Amino acid sequence: MDNSLDVIKDALPYIIPLLVVEIVLLFWAVFDLDRRKNITSKSKMVWMMVIIFFGIIGPIFYFIFGRRGKVVNRE
Repeated sequence: MDNSLDVIKDALPYIIPLLVVEIVLLFWAVFDLDRRKNITSKSKMVWMMVIIFFGIIGPIFYFIFGRRGKVVNRE
């Protein structure tokens, strides 16, 4: 039991930055998706599920393949 805790403690410096990057990408992708104008609501729902449920890969796929609509300026 003590050995497994040491492994987790040793991995934390690598895990924490990945979690931070994943959270930032997730919020950035959701915010960007919300601002897109020419994406149908059905497509937005699909992209939202991809962004949320596929971890760090979901937002990356969205930024590569899903950013086709125009941005709406909300002031």
